[in-house]
Amino acid sequence: MQEGWTGKRLTNISTKDMVSDIGNCPPPNKHFPNAMVSADKSLRQSLLHATEGLLYPSESDEPLVYFEWDLSGNIPLNEQAVRKYTGKPRQVPVEKQSLEDFFKSVTEAKDWYGEDELKQAEQFKALQRLITENLTDIQVFRVGRTDIDVYVVGKTPSGKWAGVATKVVET
Repeated sequence: MQEGWTGKRLTNISTKDMVSDIGNCPPPNKHFPNAMVSADKSLRQSLLHATEGLLYPSESDEPLVYFEWDLSGNIPLNEQAVRKYTGKPRQVPVEKQSLEDFFKSVTEAKDWYGEDELKQAEQFKALQRLITENLTDIQVFRVGRTDIDVYVVGKTPSGKWAGVATKVVET
């Protein structure tokens, strides 16, 4: 069982019966909305599978978890919306980060890496590819100062905001 966020609420999401790639679902189509729901479900399962066992390194290695935000209408995703959906007060800083910067330290293989570290770097590369190939309008938000919640979020085929989140500790 892997934890995930839906809006402000933490929910348990089962990783049972996951698919390994999203190519098994029909392409999204405005004339067939169930295809979009199917694409979203497959994407969710793929992201859950891709993050299973991955820890994002910082002063405290933390798991990456799937989340969804249901922003009604065409509300833009900005710092104010992120505060709303994370339940953080106005004084908590929210900063944007590039997707490349978020993944840079975990996808570059170092010459001292052993087999496990190389495998983890490949898993992070696969996660980055999955995100860039299946989400649009991708943004990374860092919420907080020392205990920082990080949200990698983009639009799904049906127009929901979804992605993966983790925590980094920086002192």
